[in-house]
Amino acid sequence: MGQVGLTYGVLYRGQVVLARGHGFRDAEKRKEADERTLFNIASCTKSFTATACVLLANEGLLELNAPVKRYLPELKEEEATLIDLLAHRTGYARLDMSWVGQRSEVLVSHSELITRVKALPRLRSLRSEWLYNNWMYALVGVIIGRHSKEGNYLDFMKKRLLDEYGLTRSCIQRKDVGDDNISLAYVASQSGRPMEIHEPPWEESPFTPGGGIRSCVLDMLTWARSLLQAYKMESRALSFRSDAWEGKHPGQIFSPRMILPDSICHGQLERSYDLGFMRLMLPYVLSYGGRNSTVAEKVSISPMQFPAVIRWHYPMLEKMLGRSPHSHYFLN
Repeated sequence: MGQVGLTYGVLYRGQVVLARGHGFRDAEKRKEADERTLFNIASCTKSFTATACVLLANEGLLELNAPVKRYLPELKEEEATLIDLLAHRTGYARLDMSWVGQRSEVLVSHSELITRVKALPRLRSLRSEWLYNNWMYALVGVIIGRHSKEGNYLDFMKKRLLDEYGLTRSCIQRKDVGDDNISLAYVASQSGRPMEIHEPPWEESPFTPGGGIRSCVLDMLTWARSLLQAYKMESRALSFRSDAWEGKHPGQIFSPRMILPDSICHGQLERSYDLGFMRLMLPYVLSYGGRNSTVAEKVSISPMQFPAVIRWHYPMLEKMLGRSPHSHYFLN
């Protein structure tokens, strides 16, 4: 997005060994970012939404391989399953600009969502190709709301995900935060000057399940620790229904579901998509997201050998911090 500040952290053998902020959460007022500053985590929200579905499946309230028409009768002719929606393999057109406006206003209401989804063009046949789609995650949010005991997506995510996993600062609704340590959103102009932009009104948007959570680096490290524990258990093929970890560390979310296209990731090593996650085998070059190419370069990640060096380029942030145009960061 072109932020004028960032936070980062390191989790080593289950322990937080580094959590730090650089730059600003508010460029005009020169308010600094720190390890508790909340940023919108955008599509990282999808991993939380996928986890929510698996938790409900563990409780017998959802079946991941069932056609979504079982849970959304309005889609009576749709054969896609929950897994298809979460793994971006429905084949429907993305059409993001049809639900978000130039000032980040949301153009589709909750009541209109399913009707609009029924009108989406299908560009590829079901399960034939990976096509990223925020509309499908919006549908998943409706399913979670209708089939959870909480009765709506926002309450389920707060109670069953953010609170239970100990993500004490993470939120969707602004009222759940007791301070103003929240970063504004920016893009970089061609001259490198930061420009504040509006964020979508996530508390009101049906597209929140695909991108509406705010979090800080400390909470994300806590989340990463839980995911690593879940991955370890899933890779050992343990039963999540019979052991003491049931419901706390959901399985099934890390299994590869679809090969990623070359336009997303290049190379001959594994590049697949799970439920809300990409799987990439190291060494690899990670791509970046954002609204313009002046913000960052691609990040090269080498095999896990220490000491290691990660090189990235954030021209706007480095200029504000008075650093050299190309920065190298060492991990020991």
